[in-house]
Amino acid sequence: MSQAFQKFQNFIKFQNTENTGLKQIFCFFKNSEAPKR
Repeated sequence: MSQAFQKFQNFIKFQNTENTGLKQIFCFFKNSEAPKR
């Protein structure tokens, strides 16, 4: 995983947010990272 994505992932974990928008963005990043592996 890229360093930027890891920082973003840690940010989401730190916030522990219920915000649907952020969850959708997180899922989008997760899905876009998957094919690169």
